[in-house]
Amino acid sequence: MKTMMSLVAVLLLCSCVYEAPLVEEAVIPVDPQLTGVWKELAEEGKAEDPDDRMVILPFSKTEYVVIRPPGHDALYFRAYPIRVEGLELLQLEWLQADPDGDERYQVCRYAVQDGVLTVKTLNEDVISDEIKDSAALREALLASRDNPDLFEEPDRYRKLED
Repeated sequence: MKTMMSLVAVLLLCSCVYEAPLVEEAVIPVDPQLTGVWKELAEEGKAEDPDDRMVILPFSKTEYVVIRPPGHDALYFRAYPIRVEGLELLQLEWLQADPDGDERYQVCRYAVQDGVLTVKTLNEDVISDEIKDSAALREALLASRDNPDLFEEPDRYRKLED
């Protein structure tokens, strides 16, 4: 299960967010290697922020709760693995969003290798955040599935000791 799906909420702060989910139902089992406390790795030449952490906890057999960053100003997300015609991704829903209009869904791809979590979110230059319904979002994703720019540059995290 190393290079597979897309994940996390972490990137809601700086990436493309949609009004409609790509997939609404959580039916795929969670990946246990995602659970834990993750520390964002600083980009080369930049200082690390000791508070830049993300907590991923299993909520059910098919869903996670993601907290970023833990503490007073935390953002909370429901996250669940999805498959769309062979693409393995992670759907995130911002739980604090206004249900009457806030964009609250995000789609990611993730991989865990050698203790490092790599997360890539959909690129809004390829899949517009102006798309308002699930069917159109899936259609745009599938039409762009071979585009090398489909996902943003990755964010990377190292798992902290349990």
